[in-house]
Amino acid sequence: MVNFNQPQTVAIVGADAIGQGMAAVAAVAGQETYLYDIDNLQLDPAYENIQIELNRQIKAGKLTEEERDTAMKRIHITYDVRDVVADIVIENVSGPKLMKKKVLEELEKNNAHTSLIVSNSTNESITQLTADMLHPQRCAGIHLFNPVPNISLVEVIAGEATSGETMDLICKYALKVGKTPIKAKDTPGFIVNRVARPFYLESLKVLEENVAGIDTIDALMENVGFKEGPFKLMDYLGIDTNQKITLTMFKAFGNEPRFRPSRIQQRKVDVGHLGKKTGKGFYDYE
Repeated sequence: MVNFNQPQTVAIVGADAIGQGMAAVAAVAGQETYLYDIDNLQLDPAYENIQIELNRQIKAGKLTEEERDTAMKRIHITYDVRDVVADIVIENVSGPKLMKKKVLEELEKNNAHTSLIVSNSTNESITQLTADMLHPQRCAGIHLFNPVPNISLVEVIAGEATSGETMDLICKYALKVGKTPIKAKDTPGFIVNRVARPFYLESLKVLEENVAGIDTIDALMENVGFKEGPFKLMDYLGIDTNQKITLTMFKAFGNEPRFRPSRIQQRKVDVGHLGKKTGKGFYDYE
């Protein structure tokens, strides 16, 4: 298994915002970091975005220019999945379960038996994702939160076959890159997404019943201590992503009424108003 008494190499498959954030924190923490994406066209913009993030940290007084330059030299873009070889390999594919399973199995074949294979998942069962792997005991799940450099929490999830040693090593890695690991069981939504469902769904019900409007609900929630109201947060995270998590949990819990998806949210998805990433969601960003 991974030896944390020496520098590790980290490889990330999936160069979206989460993948970019993972690469940034790993490189700043001193690890040689390899970034790959199935869509190679995403890689150069991802590298530029990582530099933008590190520049932001300089302005915030969290990083020096010298530290930024050193970190950027540790980030290596790779265009072939066969080159995704490291001590810790993180699958961060935004796609259906079958795609994530295929990527995990390919990563396991390409890497040494001592490598840790990690799946970044918001809701997928780690047990199911790793069921066909040769050595599922060295695979576990993590759930990171966007923006990765700013949010310290990370859920670490054990599949049915995940070994205790693997869980301890991944938690140790999380601490090394400045995260606070919380061990979670392999249940639908893990901890955070399960607890968050009432925050979103009750707010949508209040809106649907015309009890209060979007602005009012957000303002009230922020006034009692939430950093952002539910509608601003859904726009930021992606309304389609939020809807998908809700629908998955609704099915996983046998159509439990408390997880019933919202018609209002579904209509937003149907017309393509997905939040900030499309310029329009519950709020207009255009």
